[in-house]
Amino acid sequence: MKKIICVLIALMLVVSLAACGSSGGSSQNSSGGSSGNNAAPQNNSENKGNKDQDPPKAAYTVENAVIADNDSCRLTLTSVKDGKSYLDLVFLCENKLSDKTLMFSIDDVTADGYVVSTFFAEEVAAGKKSNETMSLDKKDLSAWGVDAVDELSMKLRVYDSNDWLADEFVEDRFDVYLTGKSASEVVYPERMRKEGETVVVDNDSCSFVIYENYHDSIWGYTLSVYLQNKTDHEIMFSWDDTSVNGFMIDPLWARSVPAGKAAYSTINFSDSKLEENGIKEVSEIEFELRVHNEEDYSAKDHVNEVFTYKP
Repeated sequence: MKKIICVLIALMLVVSLAACGSSGGSSQNSSGGSSGNNAAPQNNSENKGNKDQDPPKAAYTVENAVIADNDSCRLTLTSVKDGKSYLDLVFLCENKLSDKTLMFSIDDVTADGYVVSTFFAEEVAAGKKSNETMSLDKKDLSAWGVDAVDELSMKLRVYDSNDWLADEFVEDRFDVYLTGKSASEVVYPERMRKEGETVVVDNDSCSFVIYENYHDSIWGYTLSVYLQNKTDHEIMFSWDDTSVNGFMIDPLWARSVPAGKAAYSTINFSDSKLEENGIKEVSEIEFELRVHNEEDYSAKDHVNEVFTYKP
């Protein structure tokens, strides 16, 4: 069941990103950001599919770096191509088994501490190999203050493509250092500050900041938020019992963040839901913010409290 949910979430993310690319922009605060799970403030990048290669902008020294290798499979980062619009990472997927088709899946990708939107899933037949490229949008990286990716962190899953309930051959997080720096030498960029932002939570475990609100032509009334995980385990941020101007409207929002990493996200309220409740202008949003240990559901919540946001 866990594998099925992961695949469905990945497919929903792809559809969401495709919708964002076709948007004509927001009618209010149009420079305020694009809608999506990892939309950074002040970033209206579009996936144009243009991967024309320019001379390298950074000294990416990694090549043929073995990410995972066991009796069943091997994943190797063979090269990094620094193009005009995208940073392309080329992986070699090898299936060492003679009787099973394997799926290589990479998610929860972070660049210098920030979660990035990308998609990687490659099916490899028994005894075969396949080259597959994972692309990072350089406009997104720039918006997060990442000029050159020193540290790339990813969760790799390799499993039987025809038996999702079987145990994974690989299920672990891996870090790779693209410019030759060591883990101790990598410095994560400071989060951007924005005038008028609302710091909802900032404690020893996590931070939750609402940067701004704007209207998106596809997603409706949108909040751009920053999430930081200061713990040594994956945590989940979620909203419950949400009301807008006193009317219960559920944005169906939740976002996980890997240990020690940060992410930008958006929380959306559709125009139709607001109109159904006669809301022409949002004056108050009340929500219960829950932040919990995604790896241990019995652990005490890091945050479980009701907050009010007034735009």
